[in-house]
Amino acid sequence: MEDLLDRLYEGQIGVTAEILMQLYSTTDTLQDLVGGKFDHDAMQVTIARHYEQYAALLDAPAGSATSPSASAKQAQQSTSKKTEDGRVGNPSYDNANATNEIEVAALPSFASKTVIAAAKAEEDDNKPAAEPRSGRSGQVLRVPIERLDTLVRVVSELIINRTAFEQRMSDFKHFVGEMALTIDRLKRVSQEMESRYGVTALGGRGLKNAGSDGAATVGNNFQINQARLDEFDALEFDRYTEFHLLSRSLAESTSDLNTVGSELKTLIGDFDSMLTRQGRLSRDCQGRLMRIRMVPVATLATRLHRTVRVVANQQGKQVDLDIVGEHVELDKLLLEEMADPLLHILRNAADHGIEPPALRVVRGKPERATIRVKAFYQGTQVVIQISDDDNGLDVERIRQTAIANGLIAASQAETLSDEDLYQFIFLPGFSTAKEVSEVSGRGVGMDIVRSKVHALKGTIGVESQAGVGTTFTVRLPMTLAVTRALMVHAANETFAIPMQAVVQILRLERDSIEKLGREPVVRIGGKAHPLVKLAQQLRL
Repeated sequence: MEDLLDRLYEGQIGVTAEILMQLYSTTDTLQDLVGGKFDHDAMQVTIARHYEQYAALLDAPAGSATSPSASAKQAQQSTSKKTEDGRVGNPSYDNANATNEIEVAALPSFASKTVIAAAKAEEDDNKPAAEPRSGRSGQVLRVPIERLDTLVRVVSELIINRTAFEQRMSDFKHFVGEMALTIDRLKRVSQEMESRYGVTALGGRGLKNAGSDGAATVGNNFQINQARLDEFDALEFDRYTEFHLLSRSLAESTSDLNTVGSELKTLIGDFDSMLTRQGRLSRDCQGRLMRIRMVPVATLATRLHRTVRVVANQQGKQVDLDIVGEHVELDKLLLEEMADPLLHILRNAADHGIEPPALRVVRGKPERATIRVKAFYQGTQVVIQISDDDNGLDVERIRQTAIANGLIAASQAETLSDEDLYQFIFLPGFSTAKEVSEVSGRGVGMDIVRSKVHALKGTIGVESQAGVGTTFTVRLPMTLAVTRALMVHAANETFAIPMQAVVQILRLERDSIEKLGREPVVRIGGKAHPLVKLAQQLRL
């Protein structure tokens, strides 16, 4: 493969469809070898076929024709270089064999060499460099995902603890408010006592008889201690009594409480600011941790292209795969779980969705079909759309297959809309393919795709237009590690609604609620939506 790429680079040979397919096929084989999941006997045959094809391609420049054995010898010489760096050694050719079958000895050892060479290169890349290399975009640290999960859990506990702190702060505010009310009551009582006794004293009733116990009465028979009479002269006596002292003490206590209340209110304001800042920092920390777990859709690009290419070649079709939004990121585990469902949808599209080239020409379409995978953000979700330019889903065939399989009565099937009929393709054992192949027609796949998407807290839908194409739309949360939710209260119960399920939040006034018949409705964006009470729906 390297020799062929060298000749292409040097312009010795031109790029042809045959060369491109050979390069693609070799890349697939190398990926299988590195992955280690392959049948050894089948791989022996595959590698032998590759050497034969490269022998023909490398011996073919400038239109020269050479015998297969000579081609094999030339390929043997070109691939015998640098065996010490982990490449394949010189394959042995049996020239006496009329079929020129290549013997590749000890294939497991070869696969091991490939893996070891890749691991050694990776280890060298991860070694700390003595000096930073110029042009290096940044250091990379490889961290086990279990550690990230632990860190995410700790941050989540931090956010939960902050929520508990907010609840206690709410209680604290409530008690400070109660104390403020108590201070107001004390202030009113103190002022009333002081004003009422002041009026009584100004009435001129002054000091009355001293009792036998050394006490005297003032005003409305209020008792004062005779021992404290020496503190006042006769002119001051009617203004400074025990009652005055108690009243003044009560007023000072009320003033002190008022000061404490003011300080507590200031403290609450400071706490609110600190909580707001901590919440912002916690969310930022959580968001950055989530980004560590995120990987772009582009990491699946090679597998997606390979799947479409292999199926198209098997079916003799010409299909281009266009991936839009490769930069869109999902949780690594989420993307890995979604790989198989996406591959299955692509296989279905390339197998019995895309028409053969001749039929496409008859229908006025280009010979080369296009399958587009588009990823984009929508709120807290990632939307992945897989669309093609086939002839669309055959609604009538779906209807007849559903009736034949006993899924629905013929009378009911006639009344179903196209969208309702599309849902049958997600049922186990349901298939409209005319022929059963390794790729499709067995009725196994789309039900598993929907189950997998639902297990990942996502949804899948399908749209189709006759003669234009079909689009599958998958909606997924960006991560399963954390779910953001809207907290709502109904009938003294608290519920959490995932934010990806929330389309719009608005405040309703009573006069904006209309009635259609007996049912209350709300008009939003020109459309009438039924008004549903959560407590009634949940029978609380």
